[in-house]
Amino acid sequence: PSLCISQVNPLLVVPTSSQADSLKKLSLSTTNDTIRMAAYQDLAIYYLDFNVDSSAWFVKKEIAIAQQLHLKMWEAYAKELYAAILSKMGNWAGALQLLREAFDFLAEKDILQNKWRMQSFSISGTPEAGLASISLVSQMDLSNLYRYSGDFNKFRSVAFDCIKNAKAVNDQAVLAVLCMNLGNMNLSLRNVDSTTFYYQESV
Repeated sequence: PSLCISQVNPLLVVPTSSQADSLKKLSLSTTNDTIRMAAYQDLAIYYLDFNVDSSAWFVKKEIAIAQQLHLKMWEAYAKELYAAILSKMGNWAGALQLLREAFDFLAEKDILQNKWRMQSFSISGTPEAGLASISLVSQMDLSNLYRYSGDFNKFRSVAFDCIKNAKAVNDQAVLAVLCMNLGNMNLSLRNVDSTTFYYQESV
């Protein structure tokens, strides 16, 4: 979801329909592979909530370019995004494998060497902040994988750990999404008090 709060994580901002139209035109017209890769990423995010097949098509294009250009941070996030797509499709095993690959990339010593367009991952635009942002969103999507698959115990465990990490870096956007997800889970379980608490925390 798109978030209108003071400290927005760029990875959680969804393009508007007019922006998506412009991104499609750009992806077809540009001769710059990195620009095309970034457009594919934004389009994959745009389609995530209502057309997972299109979202998957764009993110696979992004992954191919990131691999070709050896842009490890971009590939790590693209695989995390693809994992989120597969979670929505119900492909738990595929999503978990992609998240493992993303976490492996993020742990590599040379992950910070390429600094192209780091503002796509964090407001400050530094490689370190980008790495922290992708790691946090990856952890949040791991929690979502367990939520979608109905494993609420693992969902709670990962979500609570992610909340702790989000508070440590003051990522209010991720905190809002996590609290909304916890509220939705408790609503499905008819835990009224917990539902109310987490919905209030997400505002």
